[in-house]
Amino acid sequence: MTREWFTPAEILPAAQPPLPDSAAALSAYIVARGWQNDVIRARVRFGRGGGYEYHISLFPPATRSLLLAVDETPIQEAVETALSADRSALWDGFDRLSSEAKGRAAKRLAAVQAVFAKGEKTSLQTMVDFVSKSHGLSASSLWGWLKRVDGVNKADWLPLLADKRAVLTAKERVEINSDAWDYFIADYLRLEQPGLAACYDRLTRAAKAHGWGALPSSKTLARRIKAEVSAGVLTLARKGREAAAVMAPAQRRDRTVFASLEAVNADGYRHNVFVKWPDGSIGRPISIAFQDIRSGLWLARRTDKSENKEATRLAVGDMVSRYGIPEHVYFDNGRHFSSKWLTGRMAFRFRFKVRDEEPAGILTTLGMKVHFTTPYSGRSKPIERSFRQMGEYIDKHPAFAGANTGNTPMNKPENYGSTAVPLALFEQVCASEVLAHNAREGRAGLGMNGRSFDQVFLDHAPDLGFRKCSIEQRRLFLLAAEGVTARKPDGHLELFENRFWDEALTDHIGKKLIVRFDPQNLHAGLAVYTLDNRFICDAERLDDVGFNSADDAREVKRLSTQIHRSRKEELELTRRLETAELKRLSPLNLDDAPTDEPQKVVRLAVAGGGRKSQAQTLDFEALNSALQQINQGGVTRFRKRDEA
Repeated sequence: MTREWFTPAEILPAAQPPLPDSAAALSAYIVARGWQNDVIRARVRFGRGGGYEYHISLFPPATRSLLLAVDETPIQEAVETALSADRSALWDGFDRLSSEAKGRAAKRLAAVQAVFAKGEKTSLQTMVDFVSKSHGLSASSLWGWLKRVDGVNKADWLPLLADKRAVLTAKERVEINSDAWDYFIADYLRLEQPGLAACYDRLTRAAKAHGWGALPSSKTLARRIKAEVSAGVLTLARKGREAAAVMAPAQRRDRTVFASLEAVNADGYRHNVFVKWPDGSIGRPISIAFQDIRSGLWLARRTDKSENKEATRLAVGDMVSRYGIPEHVYFDNGRHFSSKWLTGRMAFRFRFKVRDEEPAGILTTLGMKVHFTTPYSGRSKPIERSFRQMGEYIDKHPAFAGANTGNTPMNKPENYGSTAVPLALFEQVCASEVLAHNAREGRAGLGMNGRSFDQVFLDHAPDLGFRKCSIEQRRLFLLAAEGVTARKPDGHLELFENRFWDEALTDHIGKKLIVRFDPQNLHAGLAVYTLDNRFICDAERLDDVGFNSADDAREVKRLSTQIHRSRKEELELTRRLETAELKRLSPLNLDDAPTDEPQKVVRLAVAGGGRKSQAQTLDFEALNSALQQINQGGVTRFRKRDEA
């Protein structure tokens, strides 16, 4: 069985009674018997010429045999297979109808069943007239419905009696050349998002050029697109992958599986505010923030001109020093987060090549497990959703009036660029709003129960407490500056026009050292190391004093006195012997003292060129005379060997 569907032109050569043997008569026969209304055994032909195709089950047995030259058995099997397959499509189309359309089909089914409920002595015409009048229907409509169900299993009458245009798919309703449809759908489903009218205009010109025949209206094609192309596919084709991903159900993650500070997440947010930096430049700052996943509490935040490893490093340091060391850290694999200084020697870093000589990162050293997530995904990092709320409170704060930039170039306020706030003011507002954000009650969501982030964080703290960070571990997160010289005469260090000093630096005067510091909190001092990373001391900042300030002068005098006293005490502890005791314990051996007898010159020899040479006789008289002229009375006269 190779074919099941035939056009009238293909049927005509094999037409056998009752089929007529002329094209006009065959067309009238098909119309009279409503073959085109049979949604199972008639379909629209797509291709050159159009028209309809009819299933072989509609033809008389003799015509079937001539068309296929086979016996009736495989033909009947093919008919049953086709009908079985089309039943599913028929009921699927009915199931997609509205309740109103299904109700109309049910009323028609009741009328048809009433007609077939006639007795043996009642004619079909009589029953049609009776039922049409009793149900308020036209006799012609009822006859049409009877033709639809003629020869069909009663179980499939209901979908056949539904509105034909509602049951048919858009593809069956629209007659259009397949090449034309392919051209139109390829033009419309593009990321450039061309308009339907423009695509239809191009389709019209292309159809004339290629001979694609007549075209349906643009509204008809729009309905076919709506029927055949799902919203997800349409969004993917015209708006891209990210827009289509939103239409997929999001995974709802249960935060309650964590305790407080067991897992944190981090990301960067560029504020919509113009800030004036200490160097005079103006720009929009970026906050690197860490948030506790269980409670939503903001743990730490640092501001910088860009997302970089230094700001991230300091933010991590703030978090571990204030709260403790988390077990898990979630952030994307941006260059600042996946820097080797933070995640060095960590497997599956997906950024930079891991080398054998690579040092262990700070997070790796402290035992934090890093999980890299999808960038710009609020589903992966809860802090991205939190940024939207914080942007509303911080970026639009009254203190920043005139400095707000708007969140897009199209949303610039009228006073755009009229001012820029100092960095110090920006930091004060951020710190205040973060505290208010953490303390705000009435939080909704899984496990919140109307509490604030602060309350949830404390209520779900681990029983054994947090892993605390030691002072030595805290120094790991400070920024490092190499080659800072301990200056003469006291060993003080100078960094960013600030002076730092500690007593231990006097042992390293003139040497190059490494200092670790917090650039936003230089008042906290410096951690000083040797070039081979051996800790020396914590150097405190030396504040400048007023030229005429008596109080500052007294304070400096007091500090100087204290330093002198501490040195004196250390000296006394180190030098425990008095001078007299030192003299007593120092022995004097006079027997081994040298005599004043002058030494005698026996012989002088001149050697040169690596060979032995004969010693020459020395003129002692000339030598004595020359020495006397140099130092009168202080020269011992040399004597010849033969002198008495």
